[in-house]
Amino acid sequence: MMSQVKTVLRHYRNFAQLTAEMILPTRTSLELGVRGKMSQRDIHLEIPSLLLSQMFPRDLVSAEPVKILPGTALDGGPNVYEQFILCALVQKIQPKTILEIGTFRGGTTWHLYENAAPDTVIYTLDLPDDEVPGDVSNIQLAANKSRPFLPKSDRVHQILVNSQNWKPDLDRKVQFAFIDADHTYKGIRNDTEKALTTLDDYACIAWHDSLESDYGYGTLDYLLELTRKGWKIFRLRSMHEISGITIWMTDSMLKQLNIPEPRTGAYMFRDYVGR
Repeated sequence: MMSQVKTVLRHYRNFAQLTAEMILPTRTSLELGVRGKMSQRDIHLEIPSLLLSQMFPRDLVSAEPVKILPGTALDGGPNVYEQFILCALVQKIQPKTILEIGTFRGGTTWHLYENAAPDTVIYTLDLPDDEVPGDVSNIQLAANKSRPFLPKSDRVHQILVNSQNWKPDLDRKVQFAFIDADHTYKGIRNDTEKALTTLDDYACIAWHDSLESDYGYGTLDYLLELTRKGWKIFRLRSMHEISGITIWMTDSMLKQLNIPEPRTGAYMFRDYVGR
C-alpha cells in the first residue's frame, strides 16, 4: 500500500514540475511538448500492445545476444530500442528469407543480416540511384543514395525499383518483412499489399514509424484501418522506451511462437506499482 501511495505522490510531483517547464517559451518546453504528445499517443493508441517481456520471456537463458552496430541509429532509421526489437524478432522467428522495403543507408539491413541464421537470404528494395519522386513522404530521405552499412554478401540482394512499379515475383517465400519506405498512405498501402503476396504461411510483417501522423505520414492511419478491420496487429512496449514498430503475424506464427493476446487501452496502474 505504501509503495502505491509513493507512486501516486511521485506522479503528481513530476506532473507539477513538467507543467511548470512546459508553459515557459523555451526550447526545453517545446521538446517536452513533442515528447509528451508521442508518449500520450503510445499509451492511448488503439493498436494493442504486448510487454517486451511477454514477447521475449526472461527464462530464455539460451538465447543468443543481439548484435547492434553503433552509428546506424540515424535520422530516418529505427532508433536503438527499435533496432533491438527487430534483431530480437529475427532471432525468435528464424526466417529463411527476409524482405526489406526501404534500404535507406543499409543500417537495418545490417542488423537483419547479422542477427539472422547464416543461410538467411535478404531482399532489400530501394529507389533507383537516378530517381527521387516528388510525391513521397520525405524527399530528403528519398534522395539519399549512400548505403554505407549495406552488407556485402551474396545473401543480400538489392532491388533498385520504385515499389509502386515493383512486381513482387521473388523466387522464395518470405518469413519476415520490414516496411520502412514511403510513409504516405498510398505508399504504405502499396508496400504492404505487395509484401503480403510474398509471404509464407509462417510469416511476420513489421512496420516502422507507426506512431507518427505528422509530415504527411499515413502509416498510422493505415494501421488503424487494419486494426478496425480485425487484423491482429500489435506493438511492443516497456516502462520508459517508446517504439514506432508495429507487428503482424500469421495465425501459424502466433500459434507456433505462443504469442499471448495483446491488450488495448492505456497502461494499467499495476504496470507501475507491480503485480
